[in-house]
Amino acid sequence: MHIPQRPIVRRFLRRSRRVTRYALIFTLLAAALGAYGSYAIASYFDTHRWEFRSPVQTPVVVTVRTEAAALAETIPLWQQLNLTGIEKQICQRFGTDCKMAMAISKAENGSRTCELIHKNKNGSVDVGVFQINTVHFDKYSQRQLTDCSTNLDAAYELYLEQGWNPWVAYLNGSYKKFLK
Repeated sequence: MHIPQRPIVRRFLRRSRRVTRYALIFTLLAAALGAYGSYAIASYFDTHRWEFRSPVQTPVVVTVRTEAAALAETIPLWQQLNLTGIEKQICQRFGTDCKMAMAISKAENGSRTCELIHKNKNGSVDVGVFQINTVHFDKYSQRQLTDCSTNLDAAYELYLEQGWNPWVAYLNGSYKKFLK
C-alpha cells in the first residue's frame, strides 16, 4: 500500500538526505585530517630528537635526527668509542654527558686512578677518579670515595645537584683539551 507523501514530508526527506550527505562528507574530512595529523606528528618524531637534561643546563634540546645519529642512538657511546674499564663505567653513569664527564675526570685525575688522593694547600683533600673534595664528604667517607663505583656515584649526584661547577677543571676550562 502506497502512502501519499505530502509536500512537507518530501521537503523533510530531501533535507535529511542533504544533512546525511554533509555529515558523511564532514566525517570523511575529519578522518583524513586526523590520519594526516597522526602521520605528521609521527614523522616529526622520526626526524627530530628530544633530549631532556639537567635544569642547570638547557633543560630541553631538540635536534634534527640523521640516519647516522639514529644508528648511533641504538649503540651505547661506550661501545661506539670501544671503551672498557673505568671509562666504560663513566659513560654508562653519565649517559649523553659521557664525553664531558670523561674530559673532566681526565683533567682532574690524569690517570683516572681510583685511589688517588690529593692534599690541597688549604688543607682540603680531593679523592678518586673525579677528585671529589672533602667539602662533599658529608655523605661519603674518604675511604668510600677511593672505590671507583662509589666515586662515580658521588660525582653523578654532585653533577645532578650542581652541574659541572664543583670541579675546578670545569671552572678554569682545563677540561677542554680532553674533549674529543
